[in-house]
Amino acid sequence: MKINSLIYTDAELVDKCIKADMFAQKQLYITYSSKLYVICCRYSSCKEDAKDILQDSFIKIFNSIKTYNHSGSLEGWLKRIVVNTALSKYKQTKKRVVSYSADVENLGEFAEEEAVSEEEFAHYDEQILLRVISNLPDEYRIVFNLHCIENHSHKEIAELLLIKEETSRIRLLRARKKIIKMLSDLKQAK
Repeated sequence: MKINSLIYTDAELVDKCIKADMFAQKQLYITYSSKLYVICCRYSSCKEDAKDILQDSFIKIFNSIKTYNHSGSLEGWLKRIVVNTALSKYKQTKKRVVSYSADVENLGEFAEEEAVSEEEFAHYDEQILLRVISNLPDEYRIVFNLHCIENHSHKEIAELLLIKEETSRIRLLRARKKIIKMLSDLKQAK
């Protein structure tokens, strides 16, 4: 990448950001903001919330960049911060009125339902899928993203969201069911 006629590797970019070099910070933002914004959109129901998550994420990134230890990819580290920021925002705004039993009591409804594979969604345009996912209720969208995109287990999701594993499984199944319905409705509308 080029800044002021210099080429920086990710390691050099991180080192310069640690020193609060504004040009390096701008380059980091320009390089990664579009990829990170897509993640923000997956975790939010509207563009304004996604922009807020992105802004909060970059504040956290610049405040904690000195903790990046170069052991994994910089992009992966940035993505983890964005996901964690989105989850924090969700937890802060989520009213804890929904009881565990509301989801768990209907477990039988899904117990024998065959899981939908991600290949079912593979032939759809990314923008259409993003729009459909953003229309899911928060609790379904978050679980869908964590499980299907971030590859978290239901146990990990339960710990992150302070819910039961069964609740995570049910929310994922309901999310997939709603996505399939919305995609089918879109296909029929054409």
